[in-house]
Amino acid sequence: MRVAIGIIVLLFFTSAGAVAQTIAGDWSGTLNAAWGHKNVDVEELPGLNHLFQTAKTGAPAEYAQIEETIAPQVFDKIVSWILKQPAR
Repeated sequence: MRVAIGIIVLLFFTSAGAVAQTIAGDWSGTLNAAWGHKNVDVEELPGLNHLFQTAKTGAPAEYAQIEETIAPQVFDKIVSWILKQPAR
């Protein structure tokens, strides 16, 4: 039995260099079908590691060289996504 849940979803996939964390593909369709609602947004963020930092390879050895906590484009996407949500 499938039960629809009333949440909104923003899902990020990242990939950097040769170490691709995952690929967004058609995850929005998959999640819509699995969760029974249409309010799912999926974004692929190339050039970022799984910590949402700008990275060349995505390898753990690179972490110490990265000075940003989270890439600014991640905040921009989150803010624009929140602002486009309907009032509840």
